[in-house]
Amino acid sequence: MNDPSFDTWTSLFLIAAIQGLFICAVFSWKLRHTQSPFRWLIGLAILFSFTLLAYVLFWTGYHQYFPYLLGIVEYFIFLFGPFFYFYFRQIFTQRSFQQRDWLHFLPILLYFMWRLPAYALFSTEKMAIGSFYMLLASKIEPIMPWLKVAHMAVYAIFIHKISFALSRTAPEVKRWYNRLIIFFIGFILSYASYFLLVQMPFFNSQWDYMISLCMTIFIYGLALMGYMQPQVFGLVYAPPGSPNVKYKNSGLTETAAQQLQERLSHWMQQQKLYRNSDLRLEKLADILHTSRHNLSQVINERFGQSFFDYLNTLRIEEAKELLASTTKQDMTIIEIAYQVGFNNKVSFNSTFKKLTNFTPSEYRNLHVPMSSKENTNGQRATLH
Repeated sequence: MNDPSFDTWTSLFLIAAIQGLFICAVFSWKLRHTQSPFRWLIGLAILFSFTLLAYVLFWTGYHQYFPYLLGIVEYFIFLFGPFFYFYFRQIFTQRSFQQRDWLHFLPILLYFMWRLPAYALFSTEKMAIGSFYMLLASKIEPIMPWLKVAHMAVYAIFIHKISFALSRTAPEVKRWYNRLIIFFIGFILSYASYFLLVQMPFFNSQWDYMISLCMTIFIYGLALMGYMQPQVFGLVYAPPGSPNVKYKNSGLTETAAQQLQERLSHWMQQQKLYRNSDLRLEKLADILHTSRHNLSQVINERFGQSFFDYLNTLRIEEAKELLASTTKQDMTIIEIAYQVGFNNKVSFNSTFKKLTNFTPSEYRNLHVPMSSKENTNGQRATLH
């Protein structure tokens, strides 16, 4: 075996991988208190970075010191499509990750179970499996790259279906949408072309770098766009009343924006629409007889929040009032969570902690109704 060594390409990819992880750490820190869909792209960049590292180990020969790391990145390909899909879905439909969305990760689980004997067993145990498994593996493994290509292609179709029409009516994200979808399709084509060309007699080993070059372009493109247009990712929001670059071409006048803000506040205060856990931006826009884009602009500019952060703020404010005015016997914490619009206790607790620095139980203990305190003190005095 040749001694491990680096060339120009592998050095470039190693630097890109390390910088990619650093960039993702910076973006993750900025988004730590938000529900920004950009987190899906950060996850994708992390997967690309680790994949680049694994490829560099292989090309340089250093994989002989880390033999068990190479097979791990084979599973990542089943995550690329879902991560892109969840990003676009949250951007254009305001639909966050739900419990049934775990089904999107079923292919990677099945692939892991299929490959498990190859990683979990010793060589003698693998031989004991018998010729049936080896024969089956020899039939399936050659078509596995094409199953991966098909898997990504299906998600590209899903993304196009939910995003194309909406991107035409949202100029502020149209360009970014085009760039991302072109990149994803290009990545799929480069991945497929590699497995075509590798079977040709004129195949050049340096063509092996095409897939990694796409990953590198994505990592640096993400960093560049995050620096030049952070509003696209939800990294920053303009404070209420200040101009917002994201909506510089909006047709919404100052008077119309003020009126829409007043109608929104009125409906939220009087009808408490935020209590509906399934409330979406489109539905609220229909209720207020406005467009999704105008409503999003008002919430971003006038309240300095995303749509879901705005709803959660209202929900937590009512939850604080209920916790301060009721006892555990009156309403349990989970009952309060459901009443104000949360559909599970975990998200309620985490959101409450983020906005108040207290858990719901701690907040209730600090604001026990005076009558309850007097009753408790009276009971103690009677016992003594």
